[in-house]
Amino acid sequence: MEAEQARRAKEAVEHYTLGPRDITFLTNRADAYFRIGKYEECARDCDEAVKRGRELGSDSELIAKALSLKASALLELACCAADYTPAIRALKLSLAENYSEETLEKLNEAESVRKEVVEQERLDQEAADQYREKGNEFFRQKNYHEAAIHYTRATKMNPKDPRAFSNRALCHIHLGAFPQGLEDAEKCIELEPTFLKGYVRKAKVQFLMENYENALETYLEGLKCDPNNLEVLDGLRRCAACVKGSNAGDVELEDLKYVEIEELKHFMPGDGPNTGHQQRSNGVPASRVLTSQCECNTKDIDESSAERLYDAMSYAMANMMLIQVQVLGTTKEFWRLSDKATRISRKLALILRSHHSVGKYLTAPLQVSNIWIGSNGIVKLRGVSFTSKGFSTERVRDDYKRLSRILTALITISGGDSTKLPPDYAEFLLLLESDTLKMKDELLIVNNAALLPIRNRTEVFLMLHDRIVDYLGCTNKKKKKKILSSLPYKEDWLDTAKANTKINQWVVNVQNEYKMTPHDLLRLNRNIRSHLHRYKDGDDIEEVLYCEWPELLMVMQKMLHLEGELEATEIQNKFG
Repeated sequence: MEAEQARRAKEAVEHYTLGPRDITFLTNRADAYFRIGKYEECARDCDEAVKRGRELGSDSELIAKALSLKASALLELACCAADYTPAIRALKLSLAENYSEETLEKLNEAESVRKEVVEQERLDQEAADQYREKGNEFFRQKNYHEAAIHYTRATKMNPKDPRAFSNRALCHIHLGAFPQGLEDAEKCIELEPTFLKGYVRKAKVQFLMENYENALETYLEGLKCDPNNLEVLDGLRRCAACVKGSNAGDVELEDLKYVEIEELKHFMPGDGPNTGHQQRSNGVPASRVLTSQCECNTKDIDESSAERLYDAMSYAMANMMLIQVQVLGTTKEFWRLSDKATRISRKLALILRSHHSVGKYLTAPLQVSNIWIGSNGIVKLRGVSFTSKGFSTERVRDDYKRLSRILTALITISGGDSTKLPPDYAEFLLLLESDTLKMKDELLIVNNAALLPIRNRTEVFLMLHDRIVDYLGCTNKKKKKKILSSLPYKEDWLDTAKANTKINQWVVNVQNEYKMTPHDLLRLNRNIRSHLHRYKDGDDIEEVLYCEWPELLMVMQKMLHLEGELEATEIQNKFG
C-alpha cells in the first residue's frame, strides 16, 4: 500500500511539473513532494506559491494552505535539525492569512515540542560542562587518558561545542594518538571556524607528524583569528625554520620549546639517530597509552607463562562470581555477575571468536581445567588446540555451547546458584546455546550488554539511545518504531520507577510528565543517566537502574543487532 502511494505521488510530481505555473499547481506539487518525503522541495514550492499568490492577489485561504504545508515539511525536517523556529514562523504566518483550528493545533504542538527541545539542550549543555570540567581536573593531574574519556562524554552530550573536541585533541597529542588528535582539531574548526585553539591543536599535530608545510598553512589560517597571538607566531617561526632547512627528520628539542615540551619529549627523537622515526612510524609512538581493550592473538594459548596464573576452579572457589546486592530505594535484593565474572566471560568468548574469524575451531571440547586466570583478570588457555579441518558454522556453535556450560559451571563452583542469574546474563547463555547461531551473531556475543562493567553501562545506554532515537529517528523511522515496540516493561515500568525512592525523585515534579510509553522509559533512563555526575551516589544509581530494569539495555542492543545497526555504535570500545 505504501509503495503504491509513493508511486502515485511521484507520478503526481511529474504531472504537476508539466502544468501551468500558477499557485494551485505549486501547492499540489508541494503536497506530492511532501507525501514522498522530499520536504525541502515541498518547502521551496510553498515559498514560490506564497510569493506568486501575493503577486496575483490569490485568496488568503490558498496562501494560508501553502504556509501550513510548508510548516508541515519544516516540522519533519526539524526532527533531525532540532530547530522548530522556521516551522513555527510559517504556522503563525498561515494563521495571520487565514485562521484554522487545525493550524492552531499544529502551532501549539510545535511550540510545546520546541520547549522540550530547548530544555533538553539546556540539560545536555549542563551535563557537557560538568564532564568537561571533570576532564579539566584530570588533565591538570596529567591523567590524559581519563581526561579524554570525560571530554568524550561531553561531546556526546553536546556534539556542537568545539571546546570539548579541542580539549580532547590536546589529550590525544599528549598520548601520542596523532591521527585522532588531528580529527578532533578539524572537527573543532568545522564547528567554529573562528575558534583559534582548533587551529593551534591541528597545527601542533601536523608539526609532530612532521607535516611542516601543512602545519605552516594551518598556523596562517589561525593568524586570521588573532594576528597578535604569540603561540601562533611562535609556531609559524618554527614551521618556517623546518621548511626552510628541508630537514624535517632532524628537528631538535630546542626547536619545540613552545610546544609544551616537558609533556611531549617522549614523542621526539632520542639519543640514537633513528629512535624518533621508529616511535612515530605510524603516527603512534612506542610509548603510547592505549585504552583498555581485550585483544586476542596466539598468546591466548599459553603453556608456560611466567605470570602467576590460577586454574579456573581454584580461582572460582576464591572469587564469588554471582553476587547479591541491595536494590537501593527498595527493600528488594538482586543477583548480578561481578565485574570479574563478566570480564572472564567476555575474554573467553573473544578467544573463540578470534580463532573462528580465521576459520579455526577447538579440536576437543573446552574443559574447566583448560582455563587459567591471573589475579589481574588475564585469561589464558592451556592444553587446547584449534584446527581448520572441517570448519563450519556447526563447529562454531559447538564451541559456544561448550562455553555456556563452562561459564555455568564456574558460577556454581564459586558458590552461585545458576537459577538466580540476572535476566540479561541468562539470555547471554541462551544465545551461546542457540542452534540457529550465525557467524554474524559473534558480534553480539563478544559485545553483549550482559558483560558490561557496571561503570560503563551509562555510556553504552546513551550510545544506543542516540542510535535509536536520534539517528534512526531521522534516517529510518520504521526501524526506530520497530525497536521501541520491542522494548520490555511496557505495562509496569512507570510503577517501578515511582516505587523506588532513588528513582522516584526523577519522576515527580518534572516539567514534562512521563507517560507509560517505551519512548518515555528511554527518556527517563536517559535523563537520570545524563546527570549522574551531580550526585555522589552516581555509581549506586547505575546499579539501581540495572537491578530494576536488567533487560532494557540487552533488548536495545539485540534489536539494533537484528536491524544491522549495532556495529556502527562502536560498542566494542566500552568493555575496558
